[in-house]
Amino acid sequence: MDMPDVWVISDSNLEVRFDQTVNLLSVKDKRSNKLWEQLPLGRELTVNKVSQHRNALHLELQGGALAFSAALELTETSELLVTISADPEASFDKISFPAAFQAPDPDHYLLQTDSQGLLLPVDDTRYPLEEHPFFFCGGGPAMAWMGVTDSVFETGYMAIFETPFDAAIALKREEGLITFAPVWLSSMGEFSYERRIRYVFFPTGGYIAQCKRYREYAWPKNKVLTLKENQKRFPAIEKILGAVHIYVWDKAREVSFAQDLKKAGIEKALFLWNANHLPYPEPDYDSRLQELGYGTGGYELFTDIHPDSHPGYAALDRIPLKRNVYPGLFDQITARKKDGSTYFNQYGTYVCPEAVRPEMIKRVEKELSVISP
Repeated sequence: MDMPDVWVISDSNLEVRFDQTVNLLSVKDKRSNKLWEQLPLGRELTVNKVSQHRNALHLELQGGALAFSAALELTETSELLVTISADPEASFDKISFPAAFQAPDPDHYLLQTDSQGLLLPVDDTRYPLEEHPFFFCGGGPAMAWMGVTDSVFETGYMAIFETPFDAAIALKREEGLITFAPVWLSSMGEFSYERRIRYVFFPTGGYIAQCKRYREYAWPKNKVLTLKENQKRFPAIEKILGAVHIYVWDKAREVSFAQDLKKAGIEKALFLWNANHLPYPEPDYDSRLQELGYGTGGYELFTDIHPDSHPGYAALDRIPLKRNVYPGLFDQITARKKDGSTYFNQYGTYVCPEAVRPEMIKRVEKELSVISP
């Protein structure tokens, strides 16, 4: 039996097409009459077979030495769920699939969860286009999704990474416009488990609708409690509801700064300071701010370590809470790949979460002795 060149799955809202002659996927949103078209699959990927079962397409692919399959399912809620499967013990480094959707024209924004979130014009030429894993302390996406919306904040689509812990987002520029593609990373050098990504298309609502959809997905899955719900257990939370969140530096670490804010009518505030930088607040800083009705805390980070040759170690006498320095422990608590190499970024070398745990306790005890002697 002859097989079609173009495979189609559809419902009342979406029509999904895979053109096997050019290995290109497209999605038409019937509600807005908008076409979202992916780039053709890269040369490193070969489609060996396509089949269809009800409202799902099944692709058999080869990416280098990795043979894998992909199920493209149009769900009952008109979302496109892509599931990638392979031999769990198969060795590989990374693959990018599906391909990136092209921005239809310059009148669109890339919706990122980097930092506090941002809307990046797709025709921007200055923002660095890089590949970032999720939940990476040196930048990149802080939540497991990314989206695109038009400039009037109506139509758009988002990609929710349902398996984000060995995944990354690659930003790229195609025909002058920025887009993104999912990248699946190995888990200890192997494929290990199924990878899933969910594409949601919007006829209206813009970035607000996308944010709400991610909340709808993530909160029940992670049993998120709102501050209001937590307040029933911890009434003191009322003190930070609506509070201003302030990182203080230099002279703002003096109690007089908080006193000035109080006089100016700021009734609720949470003050945080970074012990990696001088000057340190005065010894009774926390208690005096609490007398003003303000909350206090410190910025902390346990993801990285510097080697003993790093200049930060020499500064410990001046900055006793210098971060990422663990004298004599570099080899003991550094995370290693199978070949013995390390993971690192501009902030240091990654630590092993299990190995660093005892040092975290020591660090907090030291902080308390310095901050609240």
